[in-house]
Amino acid sequence: MTTDTNSCILCGKGRGRMANPRDKCICISMTYCANCHQDTKNRAETRRAIKPEYKCASHGQYREYNDYLTHLRNWSMVWTTIGIIPLTITLYMIQASLGWTYLFMGILVGSAVIPITLSMFWERLTGVAMIAGGISGTVAALVVWLSVASTYEGGLSDWYNNTGKELSMLCGNLVSILGGALVTIVVTFLTNKDFESEQGAEIWENTRDIDNPLSPWMEKYQK
Repeated sequence: MTTDTNSCILCGKGRGRMANPRDKCICISMTYCANCHQDTKNRAETRRAIKPEYKCASHGQYREYNDYLTHLRNWSMVWTTIGIIPLTITLYMIQASLGWTYLFMGILVGSAVIPITLSMFWERLTGVAMIAGGISGTVAALVVWLSVASTYEGGLSDWYNNTGKELSMLCGNLVSILGGALVTIVVTFLTNKDFESEQGAEIWENTRDIDNPLSPWMEKYQK
């Protein structure tokens, strides 16, 4: 039995390229599991609010776990929607236009654009660098945005008009995007000095081992 990240969560045996042939997972997927098909049929035919339990010994518990995550996701969406209501009311009270809101949103989240993009194409990138770039970029953008706005007549006393001017918003968004990118790249080189090209190839190969045990991606997309 293996317990690393490439282990099958259903049986605990090795999966993927690094699995030992003598101790390799042979679990069938839900696609070819007769018990799972019967469970799906039984739950689809029932008219009760509470669905019958999964009977499949191999996939039943994991399917219950997936259902729990779906339930949690739905409630998270509800509470997130409720949570942004005060922000919506605040923006309405200060009579913020849709354009002001969009540009301000760029200041808040623009610093995450480059780190997220690099995470898909740059294997040397580290998690610490992404966090540092995202946070520092946003903080720097807010400082620059308010600083530029304060140079106009009325300063920050005339909050809405001065912070919504083109130059204020432009500087804030540029600092957010470029600052987040710069910090991310610098911190990556500082925290990952001993990186070698061979490690990069292995990192990309590891992504192929990330799979859903109920419906493996190779079975899903090879059809």
